[in-house]
Amino acid sequence: MGDHPPSERVLRVPWTWIGASAALLVGLWLLDLFVLRTGLLTRFRGQPALTPLYTFWIPVVRPTVLIFPILAAGLVWIAPRLVDPDRTSRTRFALILPLAAVLLAFALFLVRESPTQLGAHWNLYRNEEFWHDALRITDLRAFLAHHVELMPQLSTHGRHYPPGNAALLYGVSRAFGPNEWAAGATVLALAAASLPLVFLAFREIATESAARQGALLVALAPTFLDHACTAMDAVFLFFAALGLWLGLRACGPRGRVLDAVLAGCALLVATLFSFSTFPLGLALTLYALIRLRARAWKPLLIIGATYVVCALLLQGFAHFSLWDAVQMGQKNAHEFMARVSAGKPNIDRVRLGYGNSVAFLIGAGAPLIAAAFARFRQDGFRRSPWRIATVLALSVMAFAPLHYLETERIWLYAVPWVAGAIVCDGPLDSGSLRRIAAAALVQALAMECLLFTLW
Repeated sequence: MGDHPPSERVLRVPWTWIGASAALLVGLWLLDLFVLRTGLLTRFRGQPALTPLYTFWIPVVRPTVLIFPILAAGLVWIAPRLVDPDRTSRTRFALILPLAAVLLAFALFLVRESPTQLGAHWNLYRNEEFWHDALRITDLRAFLAHHVELMPQLSTHGRHYPPGNAALLYGVSRAFGPNEWAAGATVLALAAASLPLVFLAFREIATESAARQGALLVALAPTFLDHACTAMDAVFLFFAALGLWLGLRACGPRGRVLDAVLAGCALLVATLFSFSTFPLGLALTLYALIRLRARAWKPLLIIGATYVVCALLLQGFAHFSLWDAVQMGQKNAHEFMARVSAGKPNIDRVRLGYGNSVAFLIGAGAPLIAAAFARFRQDGFRRSPWRIATVLALSVMAFAPLHYLETERIWLYAVPWVAGAIVCDGPLDSGSLRRIAAAALVQALAMECLLFTLW
């Protein structure tokens, strides 16, 4: 099970810590909203975004709101049993967790929408989403071969991303017709399927019970529950989790050449869905350098070489140049942000870095952040290469010119990094697990009732 302490250090997170974390995040949110006023995010139907979150104050309560707390209460009750290897087999855990995630995420969706509206958010605006690109594809091979040339003509999101999202939705449309509901269900299924991969990744840095808890913490994060039904960032979470698992395995004590080769392949596949694979690669590189030091060159060299070879094979067989796509995506993104920010006040790298950080922390959830603070207070950085790598990678991501807010959604793939940093030294006690689960689900429900997000 990898790089974990010989004796577990059980973590306790009291209600006071969770409350203090919630108060802190609300304060940081209000600071940006009323003082810093980072004026980047666009309005929705005349209403300004509640920066740094891309959400809007549109309270909604439907009768179906009752479904979520009933399911949530059940999960909170069974959580300690679910993560206990002596009471729940690994296979049963790997089946129950994604099923619970599907039920909770869909129940949260029903707080605002009817069941038939799954996927309908993609049509709030025309030519904004990957779905619109997918509907225009007539020949997938031609789309891949000419993707770089087509990028300036694609949807708002398609111009900045590689072809994987549109290609996946094209496959869904071929199988089920131009059915938004089927596409939304596919997104939800892949989001849920990412959780067993997260669990496998955590088994490389933590004990069995702690790894289960970490996967559960990801499933309970408000950003996961809010975006698992409609955002393609939830699809990327699946491929990022696969890359995380294989990358941690390759750099772990049992790492083999085959593991490094598979990690390189997985990271290349992930890159076809989002260039955010590069920050994931940064986190894995930092972990390898911190943990293996002088011995890190071998797995990193094999992963990197495999990645390059796979990219060259893709270019040779599908005529898709990843390098050209990266450059075109960067060019389109810079041009788009220049247009969006033109004439808007209070936009600079410091404000954006602050907003990136705060939005991500709120999306991850006050209980998860409270647990992270508690773990850091108890164990610091000692014996924890992954915790150090997580802090360094997130710091770079926040202030580098890569992201421009919306990180409560875009950085969904990084929520497992925080959860892993919490459980890598040992599990939470049963009371703390229940407290964190209950508080996270309450936050998710409150935000869904009060705030509207475009995804």
